[in-house]
Amino acid sequence: MNNYVKYEVKRCFFSKINLMAMIMVMVSLLIPYVSDCKFPYPNSDGTIFFIRSNIYLLPLLAPIICCLPSSTKYIEDETSGISKFLFIKIKRKDYLKVRLIVNAMVSAFTIVIPQIIMLSFLILRHGINGTEIEVVGAFHEVFFISKIGYIGIVLLVTMLSSIVFSTFSMGLSKVVKNKYLTIIVPFVYVLISGTIFYVFGINDIFNLNVSILFDISYNLYLTIANLLIYEAILLFIGISLFCFWGEKNSEE
Repeated sequence: MNNYVKYEVKRCFFSKINLMAMIMVMVSLLIPYVSDCKFPYPNSDGTIFFIRSNIYLLPLLAPIICCLPSSTKYIEDETSGISKFLFIKIKRKDYLKVRLIVNAMVSAFTIVIPQIIMLSFLILRHGINGTEIEVVGAFHEVFFISKIGYIGIVLLVTMLSSIVFSTFSMGLSKVVKNKYLTIIVPFVYVLISGTIFYVFGINDIFNLNVSILFDISYNLYLTIANLLIYEAILLFIGISLFCFWGEKNSEE
C-alpha cells in the first residue's frame, strides 16, 4: 500500500491542476506584496511583509485551492472507472484510507510550499529586524516573543487547515459526485460562513467563518479553542461523509 500512496501523491502533486493551484497561491501572495512595496509599513522586514501578504487574498482563495487537486482527481477516477479497477487489487477500505492520506499530503504541500518560497524570498530581500506590527487573534502573544516562531505557527495552522478543509471537501465529493460541484459547494459554504452566519450573529457566538482557518489574525477575538474545535468539526464531518458514503456505495 505504501507504493500506492507514493504513486498517488506523485500523480496528484505533479498534475496540471495542482501546478495551477500552486501558481494561484503564489500570485495571491505576490499581489499584496507588490502593492505593499509602494506604501510599506515603516521599517518592514521579511516577516512583516510575509504576514501582510498572507492576510489579504490567500484566506479567501486557500479553501478552494486546497480542494482542487485531490478532490477533482478522485471524482475523475470514480467517473472513469479507474477506482473499480483498483478494487480488484486493493480493498475498498484501503483505497479510502489512501485517498484520505494523499489528499492530506497534497493539499498541505500545495498551499504551504509556495508560502515557504515566498517567505524565503522576503527574508533574503528584506531581512529580519526588530520592527513590530499590531498582531491580534489566536497565538498573537507568540509574535511579541518570536516573530519566526509566530510565522512557524502561521505555516503550521495553514497546513492543518488545508488538510481539514480539503478532507471536508472530499467528504462532500462523495455526496455530490460531480467534479465541478466538488469545487462549487465548498465555495458556497465559504461565502455563507462569512456573510449569512455573520448577519444572523452565529459568528459572534462561535466563529464559523472559513477565513479564520487560513488567517489566525482575521478576528480580534479569535481564540485558539475556537480555531481547533472548528478544525475538529470539519475534519469529523469530512471523514464521516467520505467513509460512510464510500461504504454505502460499496454495498449498492
